Amino acid sequence: MNYFYVTGNAFRFFSLLMLFLKMWETKSAAGVSASSVILFAIVFTTRYADLLVAFYSYYNTIMKMVYLLLSYSTVYLIFFELHSTYDHGKDLFRTELLIIPSFFLALTLNYNFEVIEICWTFSIYLETVALVPQLYMVLKSGFLHSTIRPFLYCFTTYRTLYLFSWIYRYFIESRFELISIISGCAQMLLLASFFNRKLRTTETSSKFGQDTVDAGRTIYFTPTAGKICTTKNLKHDHTQFTGDVYLF
Repeated sequence: MNYFYVTGNAFRFFSLLMLFLKMWETKSAAGVSASSVILFAIVFTTRYADLLVAFYSYYNTIMKMVYLLLSYSTVYLIFFELHSTYDHGKDLFRTELLIIPSFFLALTLNYNFEVIEICWTFSIYLETVALVPQLYMVLKSGFLHSTIRPFLYCFTTYRTLYLFSWIYRYFIESRFELISIISGCAQMLLLASFFNRKLRTTETSSKFGQDTVDAGRTIYFTPTAGKICTTKNLKHDHTQFTGDVYLF
């Protein structure tokens, strides 16, 4: 049995489940990119289009339906139940820049030209970049919200395990899935670049006496600061460092 594949699927399921439950528990969609959530819903819809024409097993069918249910339930939470908490002004990445190239790649680089195959290939390419709006949102705001952290960590683990799964399949099962491997490696490079940049940003913030608290507010401080100044307007994006402590 390919345990890398099985465990990777488990982490992918938990990444979606934890995102949904975290939003439900906190009653907040703050820090979550609706654009990325919609892209993942499109990914699962096109990847599992074969539900309409083929049956493999009850487990396979149930898990596909669970992924679809979780992704669309999360979309519903953001746009209806928790719409007032959604950071629409920070979720600015244009998704058409990801969808259109993925579609044309699926039309030109695929295994065959059947409709189901095109849908599957499109979903692979789109999943590679589906996290871009979320990562862009985090880097622009400078804050990784607690709602999205479990999702990102589980998702990164899932992609890492899938890389080992492809290596296993190549050497043990003599299978080589070029499209999946290239797309997966591209996504891992994207995630590695994000975490590297986030780590360097955190180190720089610590060096200059800057920290970020869970509400998305930033603290500037010095070791000799003798007072704390707190502003009531939490919508400020920055403030000048004067040597005192500022919480905003």
